[in-house]
This record gives sequence, C-alpha cells and structure tokens, in this order.
Amino acid sequence: MTIRAILIGTVLVTASPAAAQGWRPATEPSAKDTAEREGPPPQLGPFDGPQTPLTKKERRGVAYGRQWAANTDMPARGEDGSITFVFGSTLPTVVCAPLYVCDLALQPGEAVNDLNVGDSVRWQITPATQGAAGATITHVIIKPTDIGLTTNLVITTDRRAYTIKLVARAEDWMPRVSFSYPDDVRAQWLAYGRKAASAREEAAGTDRRGPADFDFGYDISGDSPRWRPVRVFSTGAKTYVEFPRDIGAGELPTLVALGDDGGLFTEPSKQLVNYRFVHGRFEVDKVLGRAALISGVGSDQVSVRIERQSQRGW
Repeated sequence: MTIRAILIGTVLVTASPAAAQGWRPATEPSAKDTAEREGPPPQLGPFDGPQTPLTKKERRGVAYGRQWAANTDMPARGEDGSITFVFGSTLPTVVCAPLYVCDLALQPGEAVNDLNVGDSVRWQITPATQGAAGATITHVIIKPTDIGLTTNLVITTDRRAYTIKLVARAEDWMPRVSFSYPDDVRAQWLAYGRKAASAREEAAGTDRRGPADFDFGYDISGDSPRWRPVRVFSTGAKTYVEFPRDIGAGELPTLVALGDDGGLFTEPSKQLVNYRFVHGRFEVDKVLGRAALISGVGSDQVSVRIERQSQRGW
C-alpha cells in the first residue's frame, strides 16, 4: 500500500465519527416526549379568563365601594369582651377558623328577615337566640370548613341591613362580634329633646292648643289672701291655677277637689288630686269642676273657692 492511500484512509476515519458510532437519520420529537418535557398544561380556575371592561361610571362606583371598605375606623373592645364595630362606618371583617365558631350578636330585639352568604358551600351560617320573648338577642353563628377563604355575608333584619366580610384562617379568629349604633343614640337624644320641649310647653300652659281653645270660665270666690289666684283655666286635659308673680312656693296653699255633695249646713267632700307648682301656677292632672285652695287651720284657716261655669263638652 502506498503512502498516499494510507493518508486518504486516515482522513476518512477521522472526519466521520458518526460512522464509527453507528449513524441514524434525525427524527422529529414525539408528542409524548414533548408532554413529558413541558409537564401538564396549567389548570384554569372557574373565574379565569377575559373580564368585561368597566365604564367610567362603573369604575367610579367600584372606587367608592373600595373607599368604604378601606375606611380605617377601627373596632373597639366591648364591655362583654366582644369586638365592636360602628355600624355603617366601614366594612366590618369577621375572622374565623375551621375548628372554632364566631358569634355575631345583633341588637337586642332585632329579628333577622333574610341571610345570604357568597360561599354557602364552605361557610356554615346558623342562627341562635338568647333571652326570653320581648328581650331576645339574635346570634349569627359563623364557621368556615377550610382555610384561605374569603367571602361576604349580608344580613337583613327588621331594622337595618348588615354587609360583612368573612375571612378564614388556620388559627386566628374573633370569638364575639357586635355593633354600636350611633344613629340610634342620635334618635334617643332627639326623642329626649322633643319630650323635654313638650314638657316645657305643657308646664307653660301652651300645649298644642292656642289661648282661644282654653276654658277660662272659672269663678274665684272666698277669702282674699296674697296668694289668691289671678286666673284659672283648663285645656281639656288639665287645669291651671295661676298665682300672682310675687308668690313663692313657701306661701302656697293646699289644693283639694270638691265633690258635688254638701248643702247649706254641710261642707262638700274633699278629694285629693295630683298637681305640681310649675312656673308660678298649679298644674292639675284633670279638669276641675269645683275645688278649694286652703291655708291654715281652725279659725285662722283661709279658703278660696274655684268653680267652673262654662261647659265645652270636655
């Protein structure tokens, strides 16, 4: 063999390593190989996918809802240890755990009309009551069945509607939750103010009737002490005996109602009546027909008679 032939054979062997290793033509990877290499396809959730775009008005409404929910008004600790939210100031959140129950107490006497929870499968919402009829407190018992859950609860009652966020965690929970009601407190103060104003008007003898509706048809007779009334009138429900302005409470006589009995030689029977001294006058809790103002005893006794003459059909 010549030197040239040896050199050509060496080059062929060096340039063809595939031939030495057993050459095979290239093929496309199979679908099975691709699946094994890339793994299973991602699973889509029930709420994955494109969302409907919001209009400007809708975005504004969502923003206002988020502002209310994000209001930083914090709950307080109630006297009974409950976590107390101010009703209506923010979105209250009740945090519960699967192995515990949360107790949401409503206002005493408040009754539930309806109840709706966003996730009724994984949240158990049941009622409970406390107390006797007329003073019953409704408790909403809340329990999640898993952790990592978030939903909301809407409770409508005979007084108001509650919107509450529910969060489930492994160990964090709120044993007792309640509310304070500033609107009710304001209503109580308004009612107190109206009652006080009505009492002042009544004490002044100026109830809802005007002077033209008062009955001034009373005769005043008998002695003439310093405290002798200047006028007597009734309003259909009460009688007012008005004294001179310079008469103090210490100089006042005793008022008794007189019966329709008695004659020339006998005194009419005397009856006790409810009355009080307010703003310079006796306020009597009935319409008087006959009455007497008496001061002193025996020969020093002073008496002034009051007798109604007009009849208004009261």
